[in-house]
Amino acid sequence: MYTGIIQEKATVVELIKTDTLYRMLLDIPSRHDATFALGASVSVDGVCLTVVQVDDRGIWFDAMKETIDKTTIQYLNEGDEVNIERSAKIGDEIGGHVLSGHIHCMATVQSIDPIDDETVSMLFRLDTLAYTPYIFDKGFIALNGASLTLTDVKKSEGTFVIYFIPETLRRTTFGTIQSMQKINVEVDQTTRTIVDTIERIMYERGDKPIGEVSTNRH
Repeated sequence: MYTGIIQEKATVVELIKTDTLYRMLLDIPSRHDATFALGASVSVDGVCLTVVQVDDRGIWFDAMKETIDKTTIQYLNEGDEVNIERSAKIGDEIGGHVLSGHIHCMATVQSIDPIDDETVSMLFRLDTLAYTPYIFDKGFIALNGASLTLTDVKKSEGTFVIYFIPETLRRTTFGTIQSMQKINVEVDQTTRTIVDTIERIMYERGDKPIGEVSTNRH
């Protein structure tokens, strides 16, 4: 489980690619004063990955084909930065919202608009409209593992706007993001459960035509 509060950024030091597996070496700054045990779960740009090796250069992770195909890991290159959050422990403060680290889809950065010298707004478009029922103004969403608040949601277009404060831009990779870049999306699971439950009840009552019930989005 994660909270969506990015703890640090890491650099991709080495990336070994095969047809079915990516092995990544990440230089995570806190590894010098924190223990990364084999088998530990770490959120890498919002993707839950397992520590498979620790050496003097950093922390190694493996990503299987299913993960590669459905997340931005497929676009990573050596030298890129990624957002890092270690899994939450019982009793930890949940400063964002509860996340699983399982990516639902990707979104594309449509535009980046400075508000002033320190803050920006960004327009995102979901790559699939299947998840638009789960986005609402002032609702939660996780982008590259960061818990953020939705604004200006246009469900018919699959777009939404996020406003970034200076601290978020400094602490995460959103400070250097580029237009048309792909982003990992995890919708709020509580919202998804409520929406799916309501739609199912409506369908069973005959209030919703067959084929529109949310199970078809899974």
